[in-house]
Amino acid sequence: MDCTSDPQFEKWSQTEKWHYFLPPSRPSQRHLEFYRTHIVKLPAPRRVAILGSTPELRDLCVEVDRTRVDVIEINKIFHDQLDELRIYPKSAETTHIGNWLDVLPELRDQFDVILSDLTLGNIGYSDRSRYFCGIHHALRPGGLFIDKVLTFGRMPLKNLEDLASKYSSAPFNIATISDFANDFYFTSEAILGEVIDVADIRAMLKSHFSGISPHSSPRLLKLVEATSDLLPDVGTWSYGRKWDLKDHESALQLELVAHSWETPPSVFADRLFIAAFRRMDSE
Repeated sequence: MDCTSDPQFEKWSQTEKWHYFLPPSRPSQRHLEFYRTHIVKLPAPRRVAILGSTPELRDLCVEVDRTRVDVIEINKIFHDQLDELRIYPKSAETTHIGNWLDVLPELRDQFDVILSDLTLGNIGYSDRSRYFCGIHHALRPGGLFIDKVLTFGRMPLKNLEDLASKYSSAPFNIATISDFANDFYFTSEAILGEVIDVADIRAMLKSHFSGISPHSSPRLLKLVEATSDLLPDVGTWSYGRKWDLKDHESALQLELVAHSWETPPSVFADRLFIAAFRRMDSE
């Protein structure tokens, strides 16, 4: 399957420094315990699908005994690069290369568990019904979908000047860059529409913190420039539309089993949930 013309392929082609991503953009220990708790409740052997190549989820499945793993990934080069960050890079997996919208319908009634970590922002609003339908039908009856989702509308967008003050003397390191990117690009008033355009937000922030601006700050400008290691300019994310836990449950047409909201000091506190949903029908 040729995926090179897909915009999502290009976005992940330019994401080379995955180790710069830190929780909550990647699974934290608390998130992994949530995934683990619900996976082990299902009788073995289990067949698990992972949406994307998140190394922590792939390693978790190795540690959960008698589990067959299918990874659905649009970019094989990116998938293979992430082996550098894995504990078990030689573990057996079945890899499906393609867009989730195309691959999931081909895997009807196949999985006991489908795992997702912040995948929804990669799905355009016009494609979401197809995406949710694919997840629903790829699960076996009684199967679980465990998803981590960044929401909008539950909390107001963060004020830009408040964020500038927060980072005005922050140390320049990977943790600060990661939090800065999440704060400004995904939770702030820099978001002007329903689609987050990384290039537009980066250009606005560069202008805002440049030497000719009354808000000039060499530290903040350097942090803006450093976010390109995390978020390439080709990246857009469908995160700006109002969305919450009940919307997610309704769209999936699955029963909510358990959920947990992100807590402080995470930059996504009260804006991100992790939840388990069960397919109850007998289709």
